[in-house]
Parts: sequence; C-alpha cells; structure tokens
Amino acid sequence: MDQFREGLRTLDVLQSIEKHPSIWEPLFVHSDSSLTTEEFKSVLKPPICMNERQHVVWEYLIRFVDSCSLHGNFLAHIAHTKL
Repeated sequence: MDQFREGLRTLDVLQSIEKHPSIWEPLFVHSDSSLTTEEFKSVLKPPICMNERQHVVWEYLIRFVDSCSLHGNFLAHIAHTKL
C-alpha cells in the first residue's frame, strides 16, 4: 500500500484524491454511477512546478485518459471490465 500511495503522490494525484474523495470514489469503489473523462480531468491538475520528466509523464497520463473516452465507458476501460 505504501508503494501505491507513493505512486499516487506523483504529479499530486494523491493530494487530489484527498481533496476530492467523492469524485475519485468511483475509481476505487464499485458503484452504479460512472465517472466521465471530463469529471476526472477537472480534478486532476498538474503540479505548479514540473521538471521535464514529470511533464512527459503528465502528457502521457492526459493522452491515456483521453483515449479511454474514445473506447466508451471511462471506468470500464481503466479496469478492463464491462460496467
């Protein structure tokens, strides 16, 4: 769990989860509601200061999120399941 939390700290994702738990909940807890790409991106903000590597990772993350929306249900694509 510590490694998972540390990974989420990258690019301030953990901070966003702690600040907006109700929006992130559908990613971690099964529910009938779905999280849209727009909702996800609205709470996922890049850190104010990023080095070159973080910037590259951020761009990959945003491309991945956008590509998920092209395949239908955002959460199902991330979890590789049909919701």
